[in-house]
Amino acid sequence: MRIKIDDQNQFKISSLADLDRIIPVSRAGKALNYGQGEGLIQIENTIWGFYITDHKYYRIQFEEGCLSWEQFQLFCEEIFDKIRSEFGNEIAFMTEGML
Repeated sequence: MRIKIDDQNQFKISSLADLDRIIPVSRAGKALNYGQGEGLIQIENTIWGFYITDHKYYRIQFEEGCLSWEQFQLFCEEIFDKIRSEFGNEIAFMTEGML
């Protein structure tokens, strides 16, 4: 399952500092790496990837870790809220792929 960030105009990752902006304030975390507009962040015991699609949209991928479904939903909501607060409230999120 992937989560597409449905706003290519406001959301752009251009540095480790931009990745740090995505980490929810209430969670411990850090940007792990950045390259060519993409990167990884660690939030507590999980790793999340941010990648550019063929259509120039960003997608979020849960890379590593183990969360209950409720924890996963909470982490996603916190990440979404942080992205909106940092990059614009108009940003929407769409799920794609198999669960």
